[in-house]
Amino acid sequence: MLKIFQVIKDKKIEIFPFNNIYTVFELGKYELLYTSDYIISNSVFIEDIPIDVNKISRNGNQILLSEFRYFEDYFGYASLNFNNQIFLFNIKIEKLKLSEIEDIFIYLWKKEDKLFNIFFSKSTYELDFKSKGIELGQTSKLISFIETFISIFDKLYFSFESLPHSVLRKLHKKTKYDSHKVTVDTVDWMLSNLDEIYFDDFLKGHYNSVKINNRYGLIDNIKTTENINSFNTYENQIVLGAFTLILRKLNKLKTEISSNINIQPSKEDKYADFRDLKRIPFIKLFENSTSLEKKVNKLYNKYQKLFKNVNPRIEKPILTTVFAQKLHYKKAFSLIKNLNDYKFDLFGSFKLLNISKLSKLYEVYNLYIILDSIKQKLRLDMFKVSALSNRNDEIIEKIAFENNEYSIKLWYELKYYGTSRKEQEIEVRRIDTREGGHYNPDFVLEIVNKIELKKKYYILDAKYSKFQTVKNNYLPDLIGKYILNTGINGYVSMKVTSLSLIIPNEYGQKIIESDYFEPTIAIIASKPNFEDELRYFINNLLEKDLSENLILK
Repeated sequence: MLKIFQVIKDKKIEIFPFNNIYTVFELGKYELLYTSDYIISNSVFIEDIPIDVNKISRNGNQILLSEFRYFEDYFGYASLNFNNQIFLFNIKIEKLKLSEIEDIFIYLWKKEDKLFNIFFSKSTYELDFKSKGIELGQTSKLISFIETFISIFDKLYFSFESLPHSVLRKLHKKTKYDSHKVTVDTVDWMLSNLDEIYFDDFLKGHYNSVKINNRYGLIDNIKTTENINSFNTYENQIVLGAFTLILRKLNKLKTEISSNINIQPSKEDKYADFRDLKRIPFIKLFENSTSLEKKVNKLYNKYQKLFKNVNPRIEKPILTTVFAQKLHYKKAFSLIKNLNDYKFDLFGSFKLLNISKLSKLYEVYNLYIILDSIKQKLRLDMFKVSALSNRNDEIIEKIAFENNEYSIKLWYELKYYGTSRKEQEIEVRRIDTREGGHYNPDFVLEIVNKIELKKKYYILDAKYSKFQTVKNNYLPDLIGKYILNTGINGYVSMKVTSLSLIIPNEYGQKIIESDYFEPTIAIIASKPNFEDELRYFINNLLEKDLSENLILK
């Protein structure tokens, strides 16, 4: 049995589960009391992370977790493990508005789709609600297929334009009378269409008059037959039909999304609930569908102009001689034949996901803001760019911009050690090693002037916390680590150029600022729609440390 109490000042309020789930707030202080007749372990885990043993006390058949913010830095669904018994929590947050978290997700999604998966935990516990989310397996395959379809048919267009399949067909049409256009079919047609002859007895003797049943008349129109190359073939009908079917699928997909999900930005709320984040895959899917729809329509218009007067045929194609023998038609057939197999299912089974570390999400968001700022400021054609990642999560570990004059390197979660470790990738060293072997800031930016043999180091640390908490609690500790107890190998009196703490706020603060002395210290704001401070910081240091010809103004 588990009892949970939220501690608000001197009051304790018991939290009761709903559908076996406890709802708590990330910044709330809680006291937890677990009771069991048979306790085999005193260890307690949130997901796979152990609770500090100093917070745990045992009294007979009870385990008590003393008052603390146990859910800080978590968001969404998480499991708490007492004595190998699992309890489920829905953790709401208040540090960032939900719309801002959505913006962070979508920003990272646009940068690199695979990054999104990094921030979902591997929890094996499924929750069965009547209203579930989505499983995008089939739908994502459809989107991938359409992207492939666009790419292949765009490349094949030149071949279709150069060698379109056509057949020789007789075209029967009515035209003004001309003796040179008369064919074997003309007389039969005229006898069946006497209204096309103007009869008048005064026309007797006219050089163009004809005599029919002792009456004289002039022929107005006749039926002629011409041989033409027609594109209205089965194969071309199938090609245009494939475009039509794809557009129908995309339109239906968008309709399903917009009729079931509010794709507009969320209303402002003090607390953010993970369940609302289920909209994000739909938003992503809707945006992708809209973008693909435009691309398909543009390509479809090109093929329609090429295959004039061709009626689209929507059906599973049959392998014909043309599809089998003409290479571009063969490639088209191999793609189109599977089109009907791709479907979307927005309401299948869904495993409720859990963002295991919102602080990690915030770190990587800022990693890409920093990286974007560097790329937008440098004249990239004047640098050799290389990136490295040996991490399991595939997040960038190091990226370098180099030429004959300068080297700019950005590390994410770099570990640097004391002087006892001789071979290190960077010249930054930990001075005081009594309390541990290394330091591990979020970001280290190194700028080397190869001509003047000068080096500068900028340390940035992202803190997913409130301004006052960062300034009063984190800043003194990080000054001790990254300024007082950090030196530069080979430079006795040199320190890092600056220390910056990045927070999810609308404004920051310059703690120590100088144009003549280093290091400088600052708290920098960075969150969706408020990244200017961080971008300005990166732009400013690049302008100061690099030659003018290497940066964009």
